Amino acid sequence: GIWNQQSEKSPGNGDEGSLGDTFYPSLLVDIYYKKRSGILSISANTDFIIYFIKGNPVFAEGGDIDTAIGRILLKSGRIDKETYDKAVDMATKNKQKFGQILFEMGISSPHELNSFLEFQLQEKILKGFYYINGKYVFKSGDEFADRIVSYQVDLCKVIYEGVKRYIDVESLEESNPTIIVDPRLKNDINSLGLKPKELRFVQLLKQRATVSEVLEGSKLERPDTLKLLYFLMLFKLVSISGISADEIGRD
Repeated sequence: GIWNQQSEKSPGNGDEGSLGDTFYPSLLVDIYYKKRSGILSISANTDFIIYFIKGNPVFAEGGDIDTAIGRILLKSGRIDKETYDKAVDMATKNKQKFGQILFEMGISSPHELNSFLEFQLQEKILKGFYYINGKYVFKSGDEFADRIVSYQVDLCKVIYEGVKRYIDVESLEESNPTIIVDPRLKNDINSLGLKPKELRFVQLLKQRATVSEVLEGSKLERPDTLKLLYFLMLFKLVSISGISADEIGRD
């Protein structure tokens, strides 16, 4: 009805919309900043669900075969092909979870298995960067908290990783726009999980410098500088005249 129209535009109050209007990482940043608890369902090429408690992702379900735990461990070299095949075989035969089998095979301790599953959660969240089109629904509430095992991932780091992996930021410098630094940058920057070199870059950012001036003065490689700028844009800690973070990410 007429009352819903407003809410669908902004992920802040409306709880559903299209990924075409709201870019996936912007959605994550919004949930993070507003410390929202709830379930984000994405339906795109594959469907997956991320559970949030106070703005932090604690669990995810669904996703495609690439984010299955065995595949992730194999790809990242945490287990070898032989172990993988054997575990898949046993999991199918005994109708058990892959992680449980690794545990029984003595491949992973409870602690290791936990870190594998945190790694999986991170990979599942990263997959969302692929989806330029699709729908999202966010349902507020935390009644799921008792029935899921919660994992810890640093959402800021995951978003930064997604920017590095998936987002083409070349067009940031086309019109050589001006950078406007938000006053919150100084306070918020320490919670974003940046490395010392990146923090140094942020400290040297000058108000109203142009992108090419920033590139010249940066000790980071050019692509890394642009990606970091884009990351700060997503968190609305810098803005760049005439450019929205959502548009850049869709090139």
